[in-house]
Order: sequence, then C-alpha cells, then structure tokens
Amino acid sequence: MNTIFRKSVLGIAGVAFAGGMVAGPVAA
Repeated sequence: MNTIFRKSVLGIAGVAFAGGMVAGPVAA
C-alpha cells in the first residue's frame, strides 16, 4: 500500500515536473 502510494505520488510529480519543463520555454 505504502509503496504503491509512493510510486503514484512520484509518478504524478514526475509528470507535472516534465510538463512544466516542456511548457516553460514554450510559454516564455
């Protein structure tokens, strides 16, 4: 349970971080 929750949190954070890195230069 804990490992699955941790993986999901890291996955969401990774997607959000990657999206920010990609959208940052485009928006700028």
